[in-house]
Amino acid sequence: MKSASFIFDRRLYELLQEPGRATFTTRELRDAYAKNLDGMNFRLTDVRRYVYEQVRRMLRMGWVVLDEERLLPLTEN
Repeated sequence: MKSASFIFDRRLYELLQEPGRATFTTRELRDAYAKNLDGMNFRLTDVRRYVYEQVRRMLRMGWVVLDEERLLPLTEN
């Protein structure tokens, strides 16, 4: 049987502990995470996938919850 736990990334943990980070979008978290990788060689697509998977795991564990109000993209008329 699979364990219900997972190893949580220290960088993500530190980002989520920052003041004002009680709510976030995956994009915001990805951008902040990528900023902390300064000087390292990475593809933004890989960072997006990694952060998305970490958020999915946190959702499954009940550590975060989806916001009832999702942000919708603005459209220009």
